[in-house]
Amino acid sequence: MVHVCSYPGCFNRNKPQRKGLPGTKIHSFHSFPLNHPEQLKLWLLTLRLDIDTPPHAVKFKKVCSDHFSDDDFKPFHPGKPHMLKASAVPNAYLQQPEVKKLNDDELEVQGAGVFLANVPQSTPVKQPDFGPVSTTRQFADGKSALRLLLTSPESVGKRIKPSTSGTYYARPAIHPHQSHPVSNQEVTEEQSVENLELDVSMLSIDPPSENKDLSFQPLSSTSTSDPSTEDEEFINEEYEEQQKASINDLKLQTELHSPVHMSGDGRSDSLGFSAKYNTYSLMDDMTDKIVHFELVQVTEASSSVAMEPVGFKRAVNTLQQHGITVDVLTTDRSPSIRKIMRVEYPQIHHEFDIWHVVKGLSKKLCSMSRYKGNKELQPWIRSICNHLWYCCATCGGDPDELIKTWKSIMFHITGVHSWTEEGTLRKCGHEELTAEQQHRKKWLGNDSHAFHTLQTLVLDKGLIKDLRQMALFKHTGQLEVFHSVLLKYCSKNLHFHYESMVARTQLAILDHNENVGRQQAKTSSGTLRYNVVFPKHTKEWVAKKIYEKTTQNFRQTLLGKVLKRRLDTTVAYKDHVSHLSHRPLPQNIATQPRPDKRDVIAKRLSRFGH
Repeated sequence: MVHVCSYPGCFNRNKPQRKGLPGTKIHSFHSFPLNHPEQLKLWLLTLRLDIDTPPHAVKFKKVCSDHFSDDDFKPFHPGKPHMLKASAVPNAYLQQPEVKKLNDDELEVQGAGVFLANVPQSTPVKQPDFGPVSTTRQFADGKSALRLLLTSPESVGKRIKPSTSGTYYARPAIHPHQSHPVSNQEVTEEQSVENLELDVSMLSIDPPSENKDLSFQPLSSTSTSDPSTEDEEFINEEYEEQQKASINDLKLQTELHSPVHMSGDGRSDSLGFSAKYNTYSLMDDMTDKIVHFELVQVTEASSSVAMEPVGFKRAVNTLQQHGITVDVLTTDRSPSIRKIMRVEYPQIHHEFDIWHVVKGLSKKLCSMSRYKGNKELQPWIRSICNHLWYCCATCGGDPDELIKTWKSIMFHITGVHSWTEEGTLRKCGHEELTAEQQHRKKWLGNDSHAFHTLQTLVLDKGLIKDLRQMALFKHTGQLEVFHSVLLKYCSKNLHFHYESMVARTQLAILDHNENVGRQQAKTSSGTLRYNVVFPKHTKEWVAKKIYEKTTQNFRQTLLGKVLKRRLDTTVAYKDHVSHLSHRPLPQNIATQPRPDKRDVIAKRLSRFGH
């Protein structure tokens, strides 16, 4: 486990370092004195932490050796770790931020290191240099005031305009009775909101406290930078406004008897069968925008696998409650989803995602081609998968034509390109091959083992039945694009609480919906841009389109709402009235009450216990 030094402004890590390199300094990392309460309070005060922080909250925190004097260490013995004395306390953090007063139309420059040390960044940024200063913009109108702290700018020093390279944090102004005085600068509320045009990469707001110093308190080790209640409220408000507009458009389509086509897919927060959350999203096929999502916790279902059907039913029921008539719904071939559609929503035409079907067929072909006698199938795997895509794209919505075209692969693969079927002459859709091309192709023989294996897969009854639900050529590729955006806000290797998962998913939807329909980028001369890559699954060089850069205008909207709220003196922070209400969640997946512990132990120790 890699530890980061908890000292304010220190970024040392206990990662492995090569020994013997010139200029290399090896740091030792030391735990907090958890067994000595009085000594622990001295450490907390020195590190600018809350003196009432419980010991378990700093159990895994470390301080590197740079912040102790030589007298704090016990005599060093080769082969043994560098140990601290029982009386050792980190050196006091004496550096104070510099403040420079500018004119009314300029900015106040202030060091942000003491406020934002150890803050997890949303994007990779440079480590701040505490010698120079970072940018701060201050607004003040009597009792209500706000400061925007910018961390890690590309260039620091004297500024008269806000930087656009770092991360802004909205902080309440520090009043005279608090620890850090702030000079009064007369800027009206209207000017402070309207004249603020910043390129904000992420927003982190913490409500003020009347009893504690406003210096930044490190986040809990159990989660990573969860949005505050006010953040959640603003994010939810912006999301609901956008969702309401999308639902109104779908309702209008229903009233005009225009077909509504939707796509749905679930995304678990971790791999395997131990996921805690499943996010089921519904997308409008016409606009490629996310219309609605449902977040399901594992305690609401019997297992991790059962979360997706629960989220699917909730999402479809929500659309129906809004008066939207869904004509076509595209999902993967999940057996549970298929049964729900067949039993509970028979009026909705259920289509299967062709990408998942082709992926399953490709896996079967690769597996069968490894056996003896089936090696001849390997050069044909890609062509067979492409043929299935072609069949779905050219059938014109006719399932019978789709099945006939799919079965034609059995003639083409043997070198036969025209045949009679049910009294009708049919032929392949490709151009007529020359004699040389016909000779160079490695056709399969009708009596070969590889041909009979392929025939078993192509004419499989389950696949033929599923092809009838693929005639509209539907796939959930855009949903997979949204899932990649969701990874930026809800990483699968980090844990988030339920409220944070909801807010982060809403942010991902706002991000995705704003950037739907981006065009392919062009060079200055007007040439379309491509990127040549080598995917490891295809083992071939391919050209991929380069699209225009994404925009993040929704963040500006959220920032404006935050500013107005913070400048409103009538709003009390941490007001429970503004808290969002979420669905009550069971604490665990148990289907029966917990028995007495002694009874369970007795049953375990009994010779008759099972």
